[in-house]
Amino acid sequence: MGRTTWFYKLNAEKAKSNLILDLHSRTKFKKSFEDFINERKAEFGDDFDVTFNDVIQKVSSNINTIRPNELWELTYWLDENKYERTGQGENYEKVYTELYTNNGIESLYEIQSINAYGFMFQYGNFTDYFEIDETDEPYDGGRNVNAKKFTRFLDYMILLMKKVSEADLNENEYKYEPFNEEVEEISKIENLNQENKLLFEIIENEFISLKRNFFKEKEKENLEENYRSRNPDYYTVFCAEGFLENCIRMKREIEEINTNILIVDSM
Repeated sequence: MGRTTWFYKLNAEKAKSNLILDLHSRTKFKKSFEDFINERKAEFGDDFDVTFNDVIQKVSSNINTIRPNELWELTYWLDENKYERTGQGENYEKVYTELYTNNGIESLYEIQSINAYGFMFQYGNFTDYFEIDETDEPYDGGRNVNAKKFTRFLDYMILLMKKVSEADLNENEYKYEPFNEEVEEISKIENLNQENKLLFEIIENEFISLKRNFFKEKEKENLEENYRSRNPDYYTVFCAEGFLENCIRMKREIEEINTNILIVDSM
């Protein structure tokens, strides 16, 4: 069940002034971005629909219009250069800042394996009830989402994961105790949404479902010595505190920006 999901925020001005130069360069990198795209096209044929000119056009005008699969190819190319340079002894932070931060690409969060399935299931559950996606394009290796709308999903996750954490379903040795900043943020979200009855109904129903599935999987583990759960809900309960912390952090990092959130989803 291999899956990795990345959440990025993009800076259109940095991309327009810095990234565009790297994408055009034929000398700065061992393999230019254009050559990289041509090789990928040769490898995958007609199934590969990312083009050099399309990416150039979007980066030069507004990188927030980029498709998730285009951003995935772009970060794949940047990663190849990052690994090559750090493998030769260059400082990781310096290389990352040059290739990503200065070029207007900032990773907010990365989730892997079964945890990614659990997190993205909640994304799908929320979007079944509330409109969030910026476009109605087919699922294209992720989603391109308006930051303000994505914040609504984070509010849902924060309230749901708080409820799961407080219930202590997995009986942690150390009981969940939120930091003061978390308490303040959760209280603010609850106050802002106190009239949103649908939101709290969805959270309550999802909590009941998570709890039921968690205990079903727990019972199987107790009965079968070599049983290993592959149920995303089971791991969502175990990751609840981590999801809560990272959703609060992401919300703070995107509250004051005018950009889109790019969800790049690789399965």
